[in-house]
Amino acid sequence: MSLDKKEVAMLKFTHVIDGLFVNEDFRKLDSEQLFIRKKMDEVVKEMQQLENNLGFFSNAKDDNPLVLNVKNRVNEFKEDLEIWKEKLSYLRKLDY
Repeated sequence: MSLDKKEVAMLKFTHVIDGLFVNEDFRKLDSEQLFIRKKMDEVVKEMQQLENNLGFFSNAKDDNPLVLNVKNRVNEFKEDLEIWKEKLSYLRKLDY
């Protein structure tokens, strides 16, 4: 099986959420929504901080290891944010 990070995360998440839904544990589902929103806020703040820090390296070349590291971390945060958005979307589709 060759699943990417997003697919694996969503499979695990949907399995857990479906179990909560079947057991009608709506309080935990609400709690999970709140948790996901908080994580999304954290990721956005981290991305903004890193992008702000990149502004201080305006004179640095793009092949600078520090700049490359920050850009890679921003890209990782963007991927994580997409996963969190997809999880929240899945939760919102459940009618409970």
